[in-house]
Amino acid sequence: MSWDLKRSTDRVERDLDNLPEIEIKKLERDADLEALLSVSVCREIFGSHIYLDIANFSSLPMLGDDDDSLKLFVRAVHIYQRQLAWIVESKFDGVRVHFQGPRLHVVFYRPIDDSEELASKAALLMLTVRDFLRYAFNPCFSEFETLALRAGADLGDAIGTQNGMRGDRELLFLGSPANEAAKIIESGLRVTARLYDALPEALRNCCEFTDEDRGIYRLTGVGKDDLDQLLEDHDITWDREEAKKRLESDLESFPLDEIEFASATELIDFDTLSIRSNKRVLAASVFADVTGFTACVAAASTAEAKEEVLAAFHVMRSEFTRVATHDTNGVRVQFQGDRLQAILHLPADATTQIARKAVDLAIWLQSTMESVLRKKVPGAADLHIAVGVDMGEVVATRLGVRGHRDRIVLGSSVLEAAGNEERTSEKQIGISSAIYDELDADVKEHFAWAPSSKCYVASNLTVAALERKREASKYVGAPTVSVISSGSAYRVTREEVRGGTTIIPPKSYGV
Repeated sequence: MSWDLKRSTDRVERDLDNLPEIEIKKLERDADLEALLSVSVCREIFGSHIYLDIANFSSLPMLGDDDDSLKLFVRAVHIYQRQLAWIVESKFDGVRVHFQGPRLHVVFYRPIDDSEELASKAALLMLTVRDFLRYAFNPCFSEFETLALRAGADLGDAIGTQNGMRGDRELLFLGSPANEAAKIIESGLRVTARLYDALPEALRNCCEFTDEDRGIYRLTGVGKDDLDQLLEDHDITWDREEAKKRLESDLESFPLDEIEFASATELIDFDTLSIRSNKRVLAASVFADVTGFTACVAAASTAEAKEEVLAAFHVMRSEFTRVATHDTNGVRVQFQGDRLQAILHLPADATTQIARKAVDLAIWLQSTMESVLRKKVPGAADLHIAVGVDMGEVVATRLGVRGHRDRIVLGSSVLEAAGNEERTSEKQIGISSAIYDELDADVKEHFAWAPSSKCYVASNLTVAALERKREASKYVGAPTVSVISSGSAYRVTREEVRGGTTIIPPKSYGV
């Protein structure tokens, strides 16, 4: 299967025709968001959004030479996810949205519209997770480099929605606080001015300006006793010994000899995977992010405008998924807000074919955005995408708490593909040298090394642009003629003449 303009257009038009009426209301009382939210039922939710990330995750030995090293790593990630979910849900009454690789997205919306308490929970969660890593997790996993936390948090209104089918359903939050919290992550624990302004004095005293131009504050070091007092003041119980016992119990529950890895000669089905059943494959990772979407959400000031933006999001999500799966025979891993993550791993171990299919997917996603979605979908006319690609050995699995496990693909190439996307701009595709080296010459010539992006970048590369280039190449070596006019007389010559009009002969001359 491959991408086809008419088929993609037909699918998008069908989606638009079948879209249910979208209801967007303010969330005014407590609710189970996973049970409430859907494509048609969306809510404006005031809350704090937090992203918790491992700063040095890329330096960990993800794929060692021996299986035991890999088992240690995968088990550590599994237990880390389980314990962070426990801290968020049991200790802070928060919503664990999902893990995006090593990064966890958390939302606090209870108590409803209580800005001070919601901001306080965000700051205290970041401080508690840093404390958990220092005094519980790292001592239990001494075989790894000491994990260091980095985090970002913001406060405000975001639109909550959910779509997908069965085990594919995902909570999604669209809007500035969900986006800004992720964007400000660099190092340390950072909060926006909006969140800082809502904090009580005791927590504001734990912050210092780190970036005046962007209005970002950093949470400074807080000792054990001070943290315990802050948590007690907010009726949050935190027991380091309890956390250590839970880690030790998990280590006993997931012995290394029960963790298995297998190759995949058929398309990976994430629903069959777990900590005990993992896939280890050569795969290309593809990340595609919609640029400008958060600004569209922020600019939507009327109910009709917000419904249009949500409709555009759902149609884009559906069509990107079909391009990645149906058209390319890839596997959609997850959506991270308006960013798609997918992998391609078949034919098994076929390096060249996988690399070329990954670039095909990137080109087809760009084509879908530029030639279909922007033209057919109201609200998408000003949107574009940036795509990042890399290839290498990865582990595909589902980790975390039973009943709420997240799809995850582990490997340095996954992080590099995400980085390539983040360092490129709209309408660009960024690929690693591992991908570039495998491409056909006529595709490779569209890419050039971009030092600022740290990868090979192609701009405005769509199916239509590729076909125009290929058609033009057929004329290479064809004779050219110039037409010179003088009054009512015309003279034709095979040499280019100043003042004349150069004409490319018909296609048959270039064959």
